[in-house]
Amino acid sequence: MKKAFENSSIYILLGLAIIITLFAGNYIKREFIDPEKDPLQKQTYQEIYQVIKDVESQQDTKWGRTVLTDDLAVGIEEADIASQEADFSDTNIQVAGVQEADIIKTDGQYIYTIYENKLSIIDVADFSVISQTKLETEEYQQYSEMYYYEDTLVLFSHDSQFVILPMLEDQASSHVTVQATIFDVSDRKSPEKQNQLTQSGWYLSSRMIDNHVYIISQHSVYNPDLDEPTSFVPMTEGKERKPLAPSDIYLMPNPTNTSYITITSIDVNNPNDFVNTKAILGGGSEVYASLENIFVTGMEMIEEDDKTNQYTNIFKFKIDNGEIDFLVNNKVLGYILNQFSMDEYQGNFRLVTTVQEFNFSFADEFISTFDFTPPTNSLYVLDKDLEIISKIEGLAEEERVYSVRFQQEIVYFVTFFEIDPLFAVDLSDPENPIILSELKITGFSDYLHVFNEDYLFGLGKEADLEGRILGVKISMFDIRDKTDITEEHKKVIGDRYSWSEGSYNHKAILVSAERNLIGFPVSDDYYLYQFYEDEGFVKRKQTNFELDSYYGQKRGLYIDENLYVYSEDTLIKIDLEEFEETERLKIK
Repeated sequence: MKKAFENSSIYILLGLAIIITLFAGNYIKREFIDPEKDPLQKQTYQEIYQVIKDVESQQDTKWGRTVLTDDLAVGIEEADIASQEADFSDTNIQVAGVQEADIIKTDGQYIYTIYENKLSIIDVADFSVISQTKLETEEYQQYSEMYYYEDTLVLFSHDSQFVILPMLEDQASSHVTVQATIFDVSDRKSPEKQNQLTQSGWYLSSRMIDNHVYIISQHSVYNPDLDEPTSFVPMTEGKERKPLAPSDIYLMPNPTNTSYITITSIDVNNPNDFVNTKAILGGGSEVYASLENIFVTGMEMIEEDDKTNQYTNIFKFKIDNGEIDFLVNNKVLGYILNQFSMDEYQGNFRLVTTVQEFNFSFADEFISTFDFTPPTNSLYVLDKDLEIISKIEGLAEEERVYSVRFQQEIVYFVTFFEIDPLFAVDLSDPENPIILSELKITGFSDYLHVFNEDYLFGLGKEADLEGRILGVKISMFDIRDKTDITEEHKKVIGDRYSWSEGSYNHKAILVSAERNLIGFPVSDDYYLYQFYEDEGFVKRKQTNFELDSYYGQKRGLYIDENLYVYSEDTLIKIDLEEFEETERLKIK
């Protein structure tokens, strides 16, 4: 039965997000593609231009909704984290062997940080800054994160000269780029810039596998001009500045919008130019990468049977030593939370979505009423061609997904409205997923991490029986019996106003079962815990940064017997034997 939740802040925020998405004009009324038809690689810029103009001409005046036809009935019916055996920790990643960029990196002897367009290198031995490099920037350029690989740093920045709304596209233009700047740091006291490579679009994400870095951006087209290919296709700048070749651009039949997903690759050992570049017309927002494939997903609104549904549009790219090839595209009902909602295992792609129907009424081309049904949640298993081979639908009515963690043949995910169900689903038979356990407790986990074979760690919020937030909560779930998962220990930190960067950024969390360390920020503090089966969580250290910026990013990493906690221009050293702060370094 359809039902509107007028007084629920969660659904109000969700509704606003949907309206904003519609307002952005990324979705069009169209006929769907033939699922059996291969993606097209156009051979001329004129053909690409014409497709973009056709998409623009089909823009629905009612915020560009899409209509589902019977043609798309087809298809709508590990990921373990590597154990930290080294004497120093790395960025908290999702997939073993697939590195993720961050604001701080270490090689065990030196620590590298980025803050306010400055690269700083700290010698761990004497805890001092041995070099600082002011990064060259344009007026709107900002450096954000980096990779370290064998005496080389790859730093990412973005440059947005104009930020415009789609409804103003006839009066404005946009120039948004992503830069990858490569430094040789074999001489830590004097880093040497090797090259800077640029590509069009907003920086979505990146991954590094061995010596190859893959950069994913989204480039939107405004005011295409047939005589100027760079106005309607992505651009790269390496040895030369040029638009992508038509043979490197994929256009699905009847594309949904005029935004490109662009993926480039760089060989860190030879960064003179991009190794490979591919683009596909179709926007995206979330990125998952395994050792063999990159999946980019985006949300699409589709009108069907007098209602509007959200779909997750999935693009699959094969990667191999810097080579990139687009493979296949499909969509599933519902929207995903983040990259942890996705996983590839033994050739199958699995994902968890939240499903909700929306109803809109329009008056004079503006939304006059907005109604929606209670959400439910779904689990999908897709084969290598992204065809659905199994699914579980209708889970946890009136709740949405708050966190997901895949562990080979098991997936754990949390939904929440007033009570937090933690689901455990057996995926050992991909064609027959089985719900093993459904634990209901107060509060919810925004992030899940397999601590070891016996326990699952969760970070989120505690709440009362009415769903009112009480503080930041950490939980340790006993997963030894997958049919009867229990919350063995929990700890509530702060009050209803407390928050953790780890709730929305997994890189802010340090978890090491080998070293028995769990670190994470809460508001302006950084907390360090250890876990014992009999005692539960034992707080070892609470450190305050005393920063001017209350919302600065915070990180923790260990090297040998010391923990280094970092935020903005401050690095704190903590002895892991006594759990005492020993030094505090200002990085000026």
